[in-house]
Amino acid sequence: MDFWSDFLYFFSFQDTNINNVLIGTSVLGFTCGIVSVLVVLSKKALIVDAISHAVLPGICIGFMFTGVKNPIYLSIGGMAAGAAAVYLVDWISRISRIKKDASIAISLSVLFSFGVILLNIIQHSGNSNQSGLTDFLFGKAATIIESDLYLFLAVFTLVIFILTVFYQHLKIALFDAGFAKTIGLSERLSQGLISGLVIISTAVGIQTVGIILMSALLISPASAALFWTNNFKKAILISGSFATLSSVLGVFISFLSADMPTGPWIIVVLSGFALFSAFFSKKGIITKKLRAKMDDSYNLSEKEN
Repeated sequence: MDFWSDFLYFFSFQDTNINNVLIGTSVLGFTCGIVSVLVVLSKKALIVDAISHAVLPGICIGFMFTGVKNPIYLSIGGMAAGAAAVYLVDWISRISRIKKDASIAISLSVLFSFGVILLNIIQHSGNSNQSGLTDFLFGKAATIIESDLYLFLAVFTLVIFILTVFYQHLKIALFDAGFAKTIGLSERLSQGLISGLVIISTAVGIQTVGIILMSALLISPASAALFWTNNFKKAILISGSFATLSSVLGVFISFLSADMPTGPWIIVVLSGFALFSAFFSKKGIITKKLRAKMDDSYNLSEKEN
């Protein structure tokens, strides 16, 4: 009975704080679901990890310059640090024999360590406003307030706008790079747009799931969606839906128990969708085995007849 009363209260939208968290995580989830398809298809999964960890020093520098935890200032700092991480990865792999995966690991380690050092300096600075900055490591969706929603909606609108304007460009570049080059489409533009969307989504989204788990939010939705379809538009919608539904369920589970963290539960639910898709979708492991057995049985019966 308690579960149903909690269920009805949660989805009655009576509590403003719950509404803020629910809307905020849902908008961020759908935004990251869209970007996730671009990330997976462009094979930028590794760079996402570097960007998510590099955001920490940017957030710390944004706080040190302003002295307040304004999400706009912190996000701008995070975006700048994310852009620096992308440049650093390309620079290291360009001027040395170090391969891209190794340069990503180097950049990730250096920038994240620098962020931890800055975080430690801030904690000992005596600034009372620094309380809660450590929540960016693991995320704390419960801190989402109404003013944060405007930033999330602005990022969502920007992602939709860029995707709409450059839809055909991105689609051709992701599915047939050779043809894109032949007709004169700029590879640098498409890669730059994808990296930019990853940086923006990461800088804003870490408040929900944290730096440690942010890469999962930008990889898992598309990984699940692409088991169900090869269509670009359908993959975007399915990926966004998986991420949004995971956000809603994650918030609901954390609402049922005060000890349950929201961000990790969102990722757990999202991972569940990915695993289910990997096994039971039309391209899933179990589905393929069942289909193969049915085909073998049919062929055997045909031979007997």
